[in-house]
Amino acid sequence: MADPVEDLYANMQEVSRILRAAGEISLASSVDDLHRKSLLLSAASYFEVKLSNDVQSYSDHYAGNGAPLSSVVRVKAISRQYHTWFDWDRSNANKFYSMFGDEFKKSMEAKFKRDADYAATVTAFLSIGVDRNRLVHQNFGSFSLEASPDEIMARYRLAKEFVDAFTNDLHSFTVAYLAELRERETQGEPSEA
Repeated sequence: MADPVEDLYANMQEVSRILRAAGEISLASSVDDLHRKSLLLSAASYFEVKLSNDVQSYSDHYAGNGAPLSSVVRVKAISRQYHTWFDWDRSNANKFYSMFGDEFKKSMEAKFKRDADYAATVTAFLSIGVDRNRLVHQNFGSFSLEASPDEIMARYRLAKEFVDAFTNDLHSFTVAYLAELRERETQGEPSEA
């Protein structure tokens, strides 16, 4: 499946190249400004849709597609709630992780601390969200976005690793957690669930 952000980047780079080759430097500069803003919004929008869909799919998988719990998740946790999932001014995603319980949050905090590459993906993701918020709340038309299209794409590609890995992290944690609960039950220990 094509990546819409990558496609936008390639198309806008080509438009800028054509304008520069035609000697339309001023117009190319204006297009580059719109390109940066469009790329940033496209990346942030892609992440919102991807994570929202992943959370809904997770809920559907464990609660059942169409189950009452999945409906509650869709209506109360996902619909128009994405930007409340994160504390955009922090350098971690702990608020987001805590939505899935303290144990999951602890697991992901530990991953963040032990894995510098993972921490970089989270930081890139959050920086896109912060810049998106600045862009849309500080007069889009006159807002000056300092990052170049190449810099935005580098952050997007890094942040995408966090977004793409999240579902696997959540499922892996859940499988291990459920296995631990089953083990406790077979040993006659009370479960914490």
